[in-house]
Amino acid sequence: MKLRFFILGLLICTNTTAAPNTSFEDEYYSLLEKFHIVQAQRDAFIKKNANKNLTSSQRKKLDSIECSYMQSELKYNEFLISRFKEYKTFMKRSGLVVAADKELIQMDIDSLKEEINGPNGKCK
Repeated sequence: MKLRFFILGLLICTNTTAAPNTSFEDEYYSLLEKFHIVQAQRDAFIKKNANKNLTSSQRKKLDSIECSYMQSELKYNEFLISRFKEYKTFMKRSGLVVAADKELIQMDIDSLKEEINGPNGKCK
């Protein structure tokens, strides 16, 4: 009887700890995918219009793309900060090295917010 309770308890604990990691991974990959899509759009636009004088409408389109790019990067970085322990665990389990410490990511967040909301920001 004790063995059954032990096994049941072990299953409950295992499922409880596995659920947040799956949720973390799902959200992590979703944000990363969105960031890469916007980055690809930005790169394609810049490549297509390289060495050209942009018209006013093209400049607005580029500003809009860059705004989306920065906002996407901001959301990704804010997610990493808010769940940094899970991020470190996930990276370690994946055999990867955490690219930056929490303070550097926070500095990126502050810089992005300033760039997005600043007087010369692309998101105005």
